[in-house]
Amino acid sequence: MRNQTEQRKFDRIATERPISIQTTHQSIHGKMLDLSENGIGILSPEPIETGEAVSVNFNLPLLNRESIRLEVIIIHATSVQKQYLIGLQFSNLPTYMHAIIAEFIRHHHRLD
Repeated sequence: MRNQTEQRKFDRIATERPISIQTTHQSIHGKMLDLSENGIGILSPEPIETGEAVSVNFNLPLLNRESIRLEVIIIHATSVQKQYLIGLQFSNLPTYMHAIIAEFIRHHHRLD
């Protein structure tokens, strides 16, 4: 099991954005809670199995409302009051998308 330092290797920013998760069996609409250069934290009305590879769709203001579709792996899922806190790790994140996410995080930090 990884320790807390390893789990928080990348800066995270809090954000509330809609996100859709595509599993092999269903499409789930949730809420993005945080974002890092390594992954996303979401709140989902449905459970998703740890280790499952899924895709996500969301928007960032830097892309002028263009939808982002990325492949992720479910790292953890915790039930909280009939919802699920789910940690997603990017899988094969393209270099240009890494740069866009990093810039969004830097921009967010400048606003703090």
